[in-house]
Amino acid sequence: MLEYATDSEEYRTAFCWTPDGRGFVIRNRDSLVELLPNFFSQTKYRSFTRQLNLWGFHRFSNDGWHHENFVRGSMEDLKNVNYTKVKGGTKGDGPIKSKLIRLRMKQHTEQKHTEQTGAAVLPARPSNASTSASISSLYTSAYASGSKGGGY
Repeated sequence: MLEYATDSEEYRTAFCWTPDGRGFVIRNRDSLVELLPNFFSQTKYRSFTRQLNLWGFHRFSNDGWHHENFVRGSMEDLKNVNYTKVKGGTKGDGPIKSKLIRLRMKQHTEQKHTEQTGAAVLPARPSNASTSASISSLYTSAYASGSKGGGY
């Protein structure tokens, strides 16, 4: 989601990276809430911040968040961002959910590109249909392994 912060005024209004690229700041909560359904199952700000906590993010200011493995331009480190166990709940499958989030972001990017240009994405990249199939297989494997995923 933050990859769009530099490309779109709509996203820059809602949130932005910190200058060092090691965190992000929520600029406008209402704008963020409108964008959340594009990437996550949450539609409420409080639910989103709870999920940030469960994924190991730490608040560094009123609306600023960081995670040591969440660095601008470093997609490889995202595999180390894991969901923490909720007391009395089940442990989420961090690597599967991280990959699912990346696939949703990729799908959203492809969709926006198609809408803006009227042209499909470059042939070297998988289509939205294959990205959707990958997302479906991740959901299937997450639930088959006994992981419950109520959100991200």
